[in-house]
Amino acid sequence: MKPITVTLAILLGIGVVAGILASWQGGAPVSKQITLTRYIVAMNPQLKGLISKVNAGMNQTAKKGDVLFEIDPTPFEAAVEQAEAQLGAARADVDLKRAAVEVAQATVAQAKADASFARSERDAANELLEDRSPGIAKLKAEQASRAADAAEAAVTQALASVEQAKYALAASIQNVAVAEAAVKSARFDLGLTTYEAPADGMVIN
Repeated sequence: MKPITVTLAILLGIGVVAGILASWQGGAPVSKQITLTRYIVAMNPQLKGLISKVNAGMNQTAKKGDVLFEIDPTPFEAAVEQAEAQLGAARADVDLKRAAVEVAQATVAQAKADASFARSERDAANELLEDRSPGIAKLKAEQASRAADAAEAAVTQALASVEQAKYALAASIQNVAVAEAAVKSARFDLGLTTYEAPADGMVIN
């Protein structure tokens, strides 16, 4: 069957599948013992797409759970695949960001060790300066002091890098949550491409 584009209004208008007749109050036969009651259950498609298959015709009986018609699932399947791919990429990014945090933390540890060594060198140079005449000892003390200052600055910078890495990791984790929601939504839409009879009855216009 060649697919045809439908909207809810067209679907209801042409009577491909508009509802399941399960009951109808007006005009029902009545006796002293019993009243036969029927209800109409409207079918309201939530998606726009191409009708790819119609399994139920007008005035045809149907059982609850019977597939009445199907919307072409191709674009919705593609949406699921795309959402799943984005989720996979988001999760991979989390792994990368987590590794970056670990590297930054290791850099902090090394920077602190370097700063500790530089401070000890500075203190040793200052002690020599007190015991000896100025000259080479003074030059070494100044160099050691500058090295210690640079090492402390490196620690500060490394700590800032850790905070940046943690912030990036948190954002990446949030992206995973968004991607998971997108996958859930895409799968839900895909499930709506198949419309089943909600109750036993007859297909009517």
